[in-house]
Amino acid sequence: MTLRSKRTFAIYGWHHPDGRPQQPIFIRHGNFYVDYSHGVRLVSRVCTVDGKPMDIRTILESPTLYRLLSDEARPIIPATYAGDEPWLFTGK
Repeated sequence: MTLRSKRTFAIYGWHHPDGRPQQPIFIRHGNFYVDYSHGVRLVSRVCTVDGKPMDIRTILESPTLYRLLSDEARPIIPATYAGDEPWLFTGK
């Protein structure tokens, strides 16, 4: 399977208890698409930890701090969506 463009992304849905997918992979939405199932959308990548500003990606990738923001079993590495463009976050 190949993606049609860098401007699309895959949605892959819930799974039944036996592991079968509830929703098959779907790759026709643009990277701007949102709906109720996408969870939280963070407005800023910077938050304050112990009085100091920190990038949320740094926190999610940290072996100790990730638990402040995530209930995953381990740090999220890399803490990014595929296709993130640096200019989206730097304002350049």
